[in-house]
Amino acid sequence: MEIKAYWRILRRRWWLVLLGFVAVFGITWLLTSRQSPVFEASTTFVIRPRVTEGSESTAGEDFVRALDIVSRRVEINTTFAEVATSRFIKDQSIERLGLSSAEQQGLKVAARVVGGTNVMEITVEGPDPQIARDFANAVGAETVAYVGKLYDVFELEPLDEANMPRRASRPNVALNLAMGGLLGLALGASLVFVMQYLETATVERESFNIIERETGAYTRSYLLHRLWGEVSRARRSKRPLSLGLIRMEFHGESGPRNTRDHAEVMRLTKATVERSLREEDVLARFDGDTYAVLLPDTSGQQAQNLLRKTLTRVRSMPYYAELRKYAADVHPLLGVATYVDFRVEPERFLDDAIRSLGSPDSGPSPGERVNGKGHNGIVRVHDPEEDDDLFDLVEADLVEE
Repeated sequence: MEIKAYWRILRRRWWLVLLGFVAVFGITWLLTSRQSPVFEASTTFVIRPRVTEGSESTAGEDFVRALDIVSRRVEINTTFAEVATSRFIKDQSIERLGLSSAEQQGLKVAARVVGGTNVMEITVEGPDPQIARDFANAVGAETVAYVGKLYDVFELEPLDEANMPRRASRPNVALNLAMGGLLGLALGASLVFVMQYLETATVERESFNIIERETGAYTRSYLLHRLWGEVSRARRSKRPLSLGLIRMEFHGESGPRNTRDHAEVMRLTKATVERSLREEDVLARFDGDTYAVLLPDTSGQQAQNLLRKTLTRVRSMPYYAELRKYAADVHPLLGVATYVDFRVEPERFLDDAIRSLGSPDSGPSPGERVNGKGHNGIVRVHDPEEDDDLFDLVEADLVEE
């Protein structure tokens, strides 16, 4: 199942995989085509005890002892390899072949002793196959001559001469392109999974971040998510759904004394309103100064009575009274919309609730229904403590219908 899920993710953004493949494959081909070919030639030698003419002792125990020393003493074999790669041997070989400065360019010499043997291999790399072959043989000859003067007991015996290479050892075009193609596919797939991770992480952050930091109320996005679900449930059960909006309006010359006062009023309002709600009700921060209260299975009259009493408690908060006395004049504004016409879409229901919070001069008067047909029972109520007569008018109006 996981493989199928990965395959669906890759198919969803297949163009990223293709883009990664084309980009890396193209760059690999471009870089490979610009590389100069390098040819490699090798010659081998055997490190052995020296055999002197007329010496009988070397044919016996001394020869075996010397051979054992060569096999066991790594320093001897390493010394021969270092001699082959020395600058002196290179200069002697160049002089032997009479190479010009241009022909010397790119020539590299390497020597190694094959593990577990007394065989030394000298390898030369260069841009010209013929020069690489000749230089490998020249380095071998110069090394043999130098070692012959260095040791009386050991010598290098040629094993295989270097042959002219038929094809370049580098760059390996087929291998480079194959590796570039695989790397491009891997890069494209990685981009797909990174995009998927970022997309999923964003969705997860939005889904888990349902609490507003400043006040601890639910966020607006969570409210909208619940509103859509409760509207669907109200349609099925034919039960009313009420949405109340509480706006804290700050009047006066300067508004709240500072941001801390504003935040404190909003936090205390949230705590006071929350104590009056049921477990299934939702209290969310709708915007900077407004709370939204979602009340499932609650009629408009019930919602108004509940929120009226709640705002009365808000007005009695000590901090609220202090703020109003020394700084701004704070007025809570209440709007309630009840969803009883199940043909109305959630967007219209929410818009009507928002319009119920408009200023009295810009819309219907307090207590007047915004919806002309009276389906959603939308009312505007101002200060609940100073306008009790208005509340009586609103409630009576709803009861009559």
